[in-house]
Amino acid sequence: TSENSMPNNLAEEAGGLAVAVLGNGLENGHRLLYRHHRDRLAPQGHDLTEVTAVDGVRRVDVVSAAQMHEAALAAFDGADAAICAAAVADYTPKAPADHKLKKTAERLDRIELVETADILRDLSARKGERVVVGFAAETDDLLAHARQKLERKGCDLIVANDVSRADSTFGSDTDRVAFVYPDRVEQMETLPLERVAAELMDRLGALLGEVR
Repeated sequence: TSENSMPNNLAEEAGGLAVAVLGNGLENGHRLLYRHHRDRLAPQGHDLTEVTAVDGVRRVDVVSAAQMHEAALAAFDGADAAICAAAVADYTPKAPADHKLKKTAERLDRIELVETADILRDLSARKGERVVVGFAAETDDLLAHARQKLERKGCDLIVANDVSRADSTFGSDTDRVAFVYPDRVEQMETLPLERVAAELMDRLGALLGEVR
């Protein structure tokens, strides 16, 4: 964001893996809502303008973390699961300017920031008998950080990947993820994004079967 499933799935702002999850969901006949940063470039090889033309997908464009938070909570009311794959900003300016700041008249020596709303935590707090999946992109202590995030956020599953690896970094066509549950970890080999999406959707289906 920028700062100034099953029958019903919810995927956030699309990176390459999120787009693959959307594609897998459509192939399997699920209805999806997808929240996208309206100014973000599409991942290489994906034309996100086509998403709005596909039956079964409702696209909501947002810019800020606050807008994404509002859209996520509203959409979750009618969803069975949330797949939170967005890279949402953690902080936003406390007093954003509505005009260009001129250094001769409005010297800027610091920018005061405040935390943005926690989408994954707030969805998890409302999930009841629904499923919420989060993501953790780390550069060190992958599993330890993923377990901490799972406990801190209260979601059902964390998809963790080490973005310091060339085969698992941002913009890669492959990913090497670990599925981190409260009671176990399932480490995957390096796979194409489409395979990772399929593995994730299989696990989402299993989790939905457990809570129903």
